[in-house]
Amino acid sequence: MAILQQGGQVKTIEMLPDPTQVAHVARIFQLLQDIPLSTDDRNTIRHYPEQAENICEIFEILERTQALNAKNISALLQSPEQTNIMKWAFEILEHAQLLNADHLNAILQSPEKIGQITWLLKILQRLQLVNTENLAIILFPIRQGINCLSRGLLFEMLNDLENWQLLTLDRATTILKDPKQIDTRALALSMLKVRHCINPKSVDTMIRHPEYAEQIENIFDCLRETQLDSPQRKITLLKHPEHSKNIIKIINILQRVRLFNSENLDKILEHIQQSAALQEALQSLEKAEQLSQQNFKAILSRPKEALFIAKKLGAPLNPTMPITRDFMSIRETAHLLLLAKCAAQRQRNTTTLNIGHLPPEILFDISAHTGTGALDKASAITTARGHYPTPT
Repeated sequence: MAILQQGGQVKTIEMLPDPTQVAHVARIFQLLQDIPLSTDDRNTIRHYPEQAENICEIFEILERTQALNAKNISALLQSPEQTNIMKWAFEILEHAQLLNADHLNAILQSPEKIGQITWLLKILQRLQLVNTENLAIILFPIRQGINCLSRGLLFEMLNDLENWQLLTLDRATTILKDPKQIDTRALALSMLKVRHCINPKSVDTMIRHPEYAEQIENIFDCLRETQLDSPQRKITLLKHPEHSKNIIKIINILQRVRLFNSENLDKILEHIQQSAALQEALQSLEKAEQLSQQNFKAILSRPKEALFIAKKLGAPLNPTMPITRDFMSIRETAHLLLLAKCAAQRQRNTTTLNIGHLPPEILFDISAHTGTGALDKASAITTARGHYPTPT
């Protein structure tokens, strides 16, 4: 229908129907001739001629998959303005040979989410990740132990990666492999976004280790509040996220004794891989009221020997702590192995291969592996070597 103004008079005229739309509507009713339609469904088809092509193509897909029935037709026609997007979703699933009754119902019953669902399917198709497992995450989140909000977070996360030009097969695969971690990973990437730390390495770190995101964010907050925030410090922390818990504890210790400053922070970050031993050594000194700037420098001058130095400075080590237990276990093992080596060397029989023939470094390496892994490898080797004289 159109309005025509002529000679000061307004006349209403009927627009000629589009032949293509008429053909599609005719095809729709041909497909549905054996299916009882409600009056509402018939009216919807007539009232949305601009969607006739999409509706027709969807009905043809449903017919090919033996899913063209009154229930699905009514569900589809509840949101005729969404049929163009639904058509893309159905085409992707049909191409992947994954269009079945369950998938159809999931899409037809979620018209308000169809845009989100279709975009996710298009991303998966581009990455060649359209499969039963990934489809279940998108269409049946509750069955996967997650909620519909997680699907929204997945959409935002992949959309962000796409916008950053960082969406790759490996990253998407890692994200989809564990759907229960979607919320955590989304929050981790959101943290990077807010902190302006978006780059390939930081994104990979947070995708692989989202469990450290909250701790790293707390450190970033502290650095910002104390005006010690810098790109290089962020890079260091994101490069070694597994040490973030120890770094938080060290920062808290230094703040309590008023030694938290730019220089001391950089010394800690310089030796971040020894953070576990440093945290235990500094905490022991703090409890003994011996943590001064001078003693801090002494510890950081030889970070791999942090526990040795703390003990020498008068700080009693706590044997209930995993770090101290490893330290003591490694020292004891090394001591016993060196004693056994000395004893073996005193024996007259030198033809039989025994511990006396092993070089000390092998014994130190064996000793370093007797801990639980609480100490980093370099500190464990240094602890095994300790201050023992090399046997002759």
